Amino acid sequence: MTPARARTTVIFGLVLLVTAALQLGALLMRWSGERGDVFLLVLLIVQIVLAAAVAGTGLWARKRGGSKAIPPVDNSPEN
Repeated sequence: MTPARARTTVIFGLVLLVTAALQLGALLMRWSGERGDVFLLVLLIVQIVLAAAVAGTGLWARKRGGSKAIPPVDNSPEN
């Protein structure tokens, strides 16, 4: 994973995580205990776990230093 893609993955994961946290807060503010609320709670927990996994993958890739498979391009003229 290139450093730019790793950074984008981290940002995407964090946006998903913040969105899920806001939705969880809104759900808990109007909690009534109905079956629909429990279903939404389960979906939000799954979303939080997946968002944390996406962000963690991006952080892990950044920690590794990105992709080493692509060598740098040498544009110097041959003499």
